[in-house]
Amino acid sequence: TDQSEEDKHSGWARDLDSDMVAHTLPGAYVNYLEDDEDGRIPDAYGDGYDELVRIKQRLDPENLFRYGRPIAAEVTR
Repeated sequence: TDQSEEDKHSGWARDLDSDMVAHTLPGAYVNYLEDDEDGRIPDAYGDGYDELVRIKQRLDPENLFRYGRPIAAEVTR
C-alpha cells in the first residue's frame, strides 16, 4: 500500500528486465507483454507479422478487433 515501496520494487524489476534483454532470444509471448510494451507486439509474431497486418487490413478494415494485444491496422515497420 506504500507507493514509494511499489515504485522502488517496480524500478529494480524493470531495470533487471532491461539488463537481461541482451541475454534473451528474440521474440515475446504476446499475452505476457506489459501495458507499456506494445512496441514489442511485432516481435511476438516474428517474421509473419507484416503478413498478419495485411490480412487484418483485408478482413477487418474498420479495425473492429483492436482490443487487448491486437495486430496493428497498418504495417509499422
